[in-house]
Amino acid sequence: MIPSPTSRMKPPELKYGWRIGEKKLWALIKSQFPDAIQLSMSPELDDDGNEPDLPIEEFSRLHPDIDATFFSKALIDSILKYLDIPITKTSRSTVSVDYLCDSQGHPDIGLTVSSTWVGKVLDEPSYCKIKALVSPNEDAQWYLSYYHWQWERQVPKQAPKPKAAKKASTTVAAATATASDCQQDEAHTRGTKPYDRKHVFSQQPLERRKIPRYLIPLPSARVKPPELKYGWRIGEEKFWDLIHSHFQDAIQYSMFPELDDDGNEPDVPLEEGHLYIDSNATFFGLAIVDNILKYLDVKVTDAHRTLLIKMDYLCASQGKPDIGLVVASTYTNRALLEPYFSKLKNLVSPNEDAKWYLSYKNWQWRRQVPKQASKPKVAKKSSI
Repeated sequence: MIPSPTSRMKPPELKYGWRIGEKKLWALIKSQFPDAIQLSMSPELDDDGNEPDLPIEEFSRLHPDIDATFFSKALIDSILKYLDIPITKTSRSTVSVDYLCDSQGHPDIGLTVSSTWVGKVLDEPSYCKIKALVSPNEDAQWYLSYYHWQWERQVPKQAPKPKAAKKASTTVAAATATASDCQQDEAHTRGTKPYDRKHVFSQQPLERRKIPRYLIPLPSARVKPPELKYGWRIGEEKFWDLIHSHFQDAIQYSMFPELDDDGNEPDVPLEEGHLYIDSNATFFGLAIVDNILKYLDVKVTDAHRTLLIKMDYLCASQGKPDIGLVVASTYTNRALLEPYFSKLKNLVSPNEDAKWYLSYKNWQWRRQVPKQASKPKVAKKSSI
């Protein structure tokens, strides 16, 4: 069950850890790792996918975002600090929060400390410390991965030649620069109507600073307008140049090279212990947001991370997505103000103003359950 790069088949992934459950992990986070809690402008949806019936004021404050907290890098970093383990790219890949299934196949939240696909494991003192915190009366178990539970075909890798190491690393670097194109197209083109999308996206971006009032969502309305995002469509190549020149600490790494345009791993020998640049994790991780906030001299807080800066796909008028930097959204009702906006503009796109782009995901009008305006409190009668 241990994968071999030279084999034509890759076995299912096994993860070693504890199936804690959502309620227990959330209680553990609140008691031990409160700094890892992520916040959102919208309250959590109910079991039917609807927003809870709350007063309008509740939609103007921050609420805990359980899913974002469970799968955030902040939680992993907090656990590593608790274990007195230095926070590095390798140690972050050792601890993971993931769905683990019982023998009936029912998934629930779990904490894992090893994986057959990663090949890293906690040392004995760290394992005992996290076990005492998470599940003192139960040893960790091997669980079949919720996503990688099947055998998969793979292109076998030839054993590296002694004098080809330098050439191989060059091949990895070249493959990394273009690997994410296929992932972008596949992840963002499912479930759309080509004709409708093409027509709608041809009417954007909007270059004016102010947008029509009917495009601002209201909790009391029966329909919710599409989301508009204010920023710059930078492009992957330019954004990588920006990261290498200003935000190198934000670059994320993986144990495996990125896939090629056909969804296969590049045909290069895998070097044990070698880390490869992970484009998607770099573009959409918290590290890049934190680096930009520090560059702007803005305090790094959960609210600023969530509301002020975001990396997202922005589309040209032909509907083609590319990497963009967003500083405002009609769904969050927050924006990066001066002088921080001008400082970021001078860095990212000094000769081009930000524009309003239609959200790549939330581009359609949607029905919603209207929220009733809260009744004004009746003043207490003065006592005689």
